[in-house]
Amino acid sequence: MNNYIYDTDYPSNYMASESSRFRPASVFNGCPVFKRNSPFTVFGECPEDSLVSAELFKDGKCLCTATERSKPAACNRVYGKSEVFRLILPAQPQGYGYELLITCITKGEFHTHRIKDICFGEVFVAGGQSNMEFELQNCTEGPEALRGESPDVRFYYTPKNHVFDAKFTEDENKASWMKFSKKNAKNWSAVGYFFARELSSKLGCPVGIIGCNWGGTSATAWMPYETIEFDSALKVYAEDYKKAIGEKSKEEQKKEWEDYITYNTKWQKKIDRIYKKNPKASWDDALKKAGECKYPGPLNSFNPMRPSGLFETMLRRIVPYTVSGFIYYQGESDDHRPEIYERLFGKLIDSWRHLWNDESLPFFFVQLPMHRYIGDPDKKNWCIIRNAQTKVLQHKERTGMAVALDCGAYNDIHPKKKAEIGHRLALQALSKLYGVIGEEEANSPIFDYCTQEGHTLILNFKNANLGFELHESIPDGDPNPPEKINEACFEVSEDGINWVSVPFVTNGVQIRLSSESIPNPRFVRYAYTNYGKVSVFSKNQLPLTPFECEIQ
Repeated sequence: MNNYIYDTDYPSNYMASESSRFRPASVFNGCPVFKRNSPFTVFGECPEDSLVSAELFKDGKCLCTATERSKPAACNRVYGKSEVFRLILPAQPQGYGYELLITCITKGEFHTHRIKDICFGEVFVAGGQSNMEFELQNCTEGPEALRGESPDVRFYYTPKNHVFDAKFTEDENKASWMKFSKKNAKNWSAVGYFFARELSSKLGCPVGIIGCNWGGTSATAWMPYETIEFDSALKVYAEDYKKAIGEKSKEEQKKEWEDYITYNTKWQKKIDRIYKKNPKASWDDALKKAGECKYPGPLNSFNPMRPSGLFETMLRRIVPYTVSGFIYYQGESDDHRPEIYERLFGKLIDSWRHLWNDESLPFFFVQLPMHRYIGDPDKKNWCIIRNAQTKVLQHKERTGMAVALDCGAYNDIHPKKKAEIGHRLALQALSKLYGVIGEEEANSPIFDYCTQEGHTLILNFKNANLGFELHESIPDGDPNPPEKINEACFEVSEDGINWVSVPFVTNGVQIRLSSESIPNPRFVRYAYTNYGKVSVFSKNQLPLTPFECEIQ
């Protein structure tokens, strides 16, 4: 097997006994939420040639049962020498107090596993990078949320491991669904929590969130390697990976990674001290004192940022848990290749749905907000990613996009306000999946088409029947940034290269641009900047979706 494929072995004592080789997947630990009104899957690992059955109980009464023989594991590097079982039980209504008894018969011996305090409701996977990972205790609204009433929300965090080793097994054994409490919930995804809390309140049912995210990750970390390697546009990620590894053995790669961890741990302490002493220190000055920043470390088979790494060690570990859909917040770490993000993101959605064997699973995601670091030029790379996300929304069925243009921060890639993000994702689900609110209430206005009357451009939009409001909104961050922020709102161009800012007015559901300085505009765009003011909102308080397009 090639050195760049994920074949890190389990420790030699992994699952030594027959009884220890029988266990449901760790995503069933604790007090799980199962999807209501839908057949649901129970799965795990077991010894060879086992007969496994599952019985669902409530109030001492058996409601249903399923039985099957074990099957060879599809991926032995994940399951060691174990085989797997997968049982499908019939749909159940929402409710509480269920128990599941799973029995494994192997070589004449009986082994059982009982799961208590099960409830049936709605279940979502919360994927992406650091802004989905961002913890409730650290967000602006976190302290109040943690002091508040206990919502009907439960949370499972997929263990964050990037190789199959002893720690991987230990962490999976400890992982567990948790109910809301001030202690339990402080480490939950803030976006996932606020999304689930609103859904639970509006739907009147328990909501479970399966956190499966890691800060700083490219979308390629969460996709099958073959999808990346054999795609003409995406294979550049696989080529970078292979080139970085070269002829290094697994032992050499491991040492290279461990050396980096040692260096980076010391470096991070230096950086923390520098910014604690002087929060406004420039990045260049900080590096002069702390030394080179080597993050994210050597690109090899021990780096969690490698293509497909977390797909193998995290995402596949929760499949095929029966879910209602996905919420996703990512894109920042692919801003160095924004021109292929539309294809990358579309392929990720396809691969997740294929993994769950359900092409209809809804996928709700966050469009990147305004952001720029001090001293960075406005590269427009985030603008390209935002446009790519809009195109995915328009071309992929069963998707929904939370426009978050006004939810960014100057000089901080991790905006602290997360409740609004969770709310806007919840609006997508409540409208597009559950149908309890209308599209006008849930969706941001989005550009439709443009007409021209003399020197005036008339822009028309979908989801704009409520009308527009004009705000002087500046995303969070330094209220007086040392550099003038981009105040351009609407711009027009004759060639798509040279742009001129133009005045605008709104007459209800349309926006009119005065283009006298550009008599024959062929292109128009709105909020096309990495960081700037956000001016146009629908009367439902959702921002106009940024765009760039050619006038037809």
